[in-house]
Amino acid sequence: MIRSHCSFVHSYRFMPLASHNLVCCVTFIFQTRPNLYILIIAKSGERKSSIVKTMTAVICQFEEEENHRRRSKMEQEDAQLSILKKQLDQYEKANKTEEAYSTRLQIKELERRHTRPLRLLADDVTPEALTSLLADNCGILSIISTEGGLFDTLSGRYSNMVSIDTILKAYTGDRIRVDRKNRDSEYIKDPALTILLSAQDNVLEELIKNEVFRNRGLPARILYSRPKSRVGARKYKVPEWSKELHAGYTKLVLDLLNIPLPEGRQPNSLTLDEDADQRAEQFFNKLETRLVGDLTSIDDWGGKYFGNMMRIAGLLHCVRHRNAPSKKPVSRDTIERAIKISKYFLEHAKFAYSQLGADKAVRGAKVILKRLSEQDKRELKRYEIFHLCRGEFSKTEDVKPSIDLLVEYGYLREYNDSTPTGGRPRGSKYLLNPLFFDK
Repeated sequence: MIRSHCSFVHSYRFMPLASHNLVCCVTFIFQTRPNLYILIIAKSGERKSSIVKTMTAVICQFEEEENHRRRSKMEQEDAQLSILKKQLDQYEKANKTEEAYSTRLQIKELERRHTRPLRLLADDVTPEALTSLLADNCGILSIISTEGGLFDTLSGRYSNMVSIDTILKAYTGDRIRVDRKNRDSEYIKDPALTILLSAQDNVLEELIKNEVFRNRGLPARILYSRPKSRVGARKYKVPEWSKELHAGYTKLVLDLLNIPLPEGRQPNSLTLDEDADQRAEQFFNKLETRLVGDLTSIDDWGGKYFGNMMRIAGLLHCVRHRNAPSKKPVSRDTIERAIKISKYFLEHAKFAYSQLGADKAVRGAKVILKRLSEQDKRELKRYEIFHLCRGEFSKTEDVKPSIDLLVEYGYLREYNDSTPTGGRPRGSKYLLNPLFFDK
């Protein structure tokens, strides 16, 4: 049986059911699945790679051991396929039509049921390969990477065409059906994909400002985190994991890995008790009014905020009751914890979306100050400032909001250049404030 490194991600979802006992186990009337897409924004040197390697070690070990167990069965099936193909070749040479037809059916059925290696994790994967991996693993997969190259791939790095259908559908569990020439069709009835990426600020900016991504709702599906940088306060020696913490984490992950897929591979149902349902309703009602108030600027992300909170609640419940998550209802305490965690992601989503506005101008202004401090001129034209900061801005017009901010705060002073231009429009020049730049 194929399992996922977070089996609760694909094995459970909130479904509407009738109350079934006097305790009044109320179910939430919103269908969702607790798989998450998370993007961590961190600079180079934050030790992302070593952290991810440590946290995924137990998953990789589980995958390796499971594939070792499957190896003998795969070899037997390969040998059986080889025998059937030789028989088919003989029947075709002898014009034995009925026998050849029957053998082809056997080959096709054996190939359909063929045991495949278990894949729990993917990294740098194309949309086509991602679909195939999901199909081979019962629709279950995780992408965990310390780089943001996935978004470059989705935006058409290899194909010159944006391809995000699989990513979008695997978030919500929508059916995926792909037909390609010279290949068998791939059908994934109930996909569940988990994504955890860590990348630098420029990846976030490209993600948010990509019009196709925005229009189709990819950024709205992602939970953002921008932790405080540790660069400048890192230690040469860091404490090792305590044996108790390592053992506890390992056991937790293995317990989750060993939650079996339900019969028929249909997700089980998680229910809420009455108090949890009331708290969830309160949160929903309050949030709904904010979507036309203070959250208007991120209304696409805010529209999925409640669903993501419930996904987090599902994860917390399965961690707490990992031996049999569906046998106990989700408690009010779990909902409260999920709300608290989701508020963290809300604040970081505000930062992520602000990259299109004023905060981007502030960041650009800081870059300009740094580059101006590294050169000797005391007056420059706009295009000269752009050339100094070409890696930060795409075109000359993009530098103006940051320059205007520096003018407003007194770092620069704008004046009209009186130099003859031969009929061309005169551009502005900017004087550098000597009180700052001549320190």
